[in-house]
Amino acid sequence: MLNPSPGSVATCRGGTRTEGMEGLAIRGAIAVVLSLLVAIRAFKHGSLSKSGAFMGFLVLSIHIAASYRFGAIILVFFFISSKLTKMGGLMTHSKWEGRVIDQGIR
Repeated sequence: MLNPSPGSVATCRGGTRTEGMEGLAIRGAIAVVLSLLVAIRAFKHGSLSKSGAFMGFLVLSIHIAASYRFGAIILVFFFISSKLTKMGGLMTHSKWEGRVIDQGIR
């Protein structure tokens, strides 16, 4: 379909689905609220700085507003990378602690 009707969205199977302005407004509101909650949580837990939380809010809001799938991908990436960063920090700390004890510097 070369010229879809106004308000319709192309799907991955070549068809279109109609999404009214109400649907876009609701998805935008959900995007802002969810992004704000994630940014506040990450800032309070020390995962992000203030500027990082602000940029994360913008990126997540845009991705969720574009599509819930894009937002889910960004959320999964953020939570997995945060967990891996914390695990890497713990592993590095334990390695240094072992070296310091072995060398008798403590």
